[in-house]
Amino acid sequence: MPLPKPNEDETKDGFISRCIEDNKAKEEFPNLTQRIAVCVSQWDRKDEIQNAPKVRKNADCPDGWEHEMPDGSFMCGKKHGQTKKEKKPYGNEINYDHALQFTQQQMDELHENGVLYITQTDEDGSEMVLKFTYQKTNNE
Repeated sequence: MPLPKPNEDETKDGFISRCIEDNKAKEEFPNLTQRIAVCVSQWDRKDEIQNAPKVRKNADCPDGWEHEMPDGSFMCGKKHGQTKKEKKPYGNEINYDHALQFTQQQMDELHENGVLYITQTDEDGSEMVLKFTYQKTNNE
């Protein structure tokens, strides 16, 4: 079961109250302070969550999934375990299997709060929540 999402006619206080009492939220975030932060983040990103790219099952795709592209079409994902390689200066290669580009708003939230949760939602409503943390150094 995914984390709660704000309803269109729901107030911020109403959503956060519902969210912090949600069984899935309690299970994934047993610490109340952390759960409140996640619920506030869900509220703050409500438009982004509702407009998140869709993912749907497709047995013909190498990884069994296809992803919505910016133009609304769908494209197969790659098989898990395969990695992309990116050449870095001085000949070093970095292997990765997923890429995520932060918006300026997300980067500002991460720098301001030290934590950022990004939710990926697929077509059947299941979600994967990614947690990013950031700790300022003394010279920032």
